[in-house]
Amino acid sequence: MKHENKGVSPVVGTILLIAVTVALAAVVATLVGGLGGGAVPPSATLNVTAKFNSDDNTVTLTITHQGGDSLVVSDLRLIADSSTASLYDKDLDLDNDNITTLTVGHSYPLDNFDAGGATSGSTISVKLIHKPSKQLIYSKSNVLLT
Repeated sequence: MKHENKGVSPVVGTILLIAVTVALAAVVATLVGGLGGGAVPPSATLNVTAKFNSDDNTVTLTITHQGGDSLVVSDLRLIADSSTASLYDKDLDLDNDNITTLTVGHSYPLDNFDAGGATSGSTISVKLIHKPSKQLIYSKSNVLLT
C-alpha cells in the first residue's frame, strides 16, 4: 500500500497562523508599552506661594499640601521661572528641617534663592515634577510675588 501525504489540513494551518499572530502582537505590545508599569505619579492638591525679600533680592517659595497622596520630598523636582530668568531648577532634598514627606496640612519652604530680576508684584511660573514617573504634578504660571 502506498501512503499519501496530504500535508497539514487547512484548519490546523489557520490555527497556527492565528497563534503566531497573537504571540507577535503580545511581543510588540510589551516592547511598546515597556516591561511592566512605570511609576505612578501621586495625586495631590498643592498650593505654592512666593514672597519677595527686598533686603537681599531673594524669593521664598512655600509648597503647601492641601489634599491627596503624601509626597516623598526626594522624589520631587521644582522648576521656577520668571519672565527674565530661571530662578530655581533642582531636586528637592532633605536639607529643609529634615522634612522627608509632605503630607496634608504641611508646608515645605524653599528659602532665599536669587530673584533673577523679579520683584514684588511680578509673577513667576512654578512646576513640580514627580521624578520616578517623570510626570508634572503641579503647574501654575502666575504665582504672584508678594
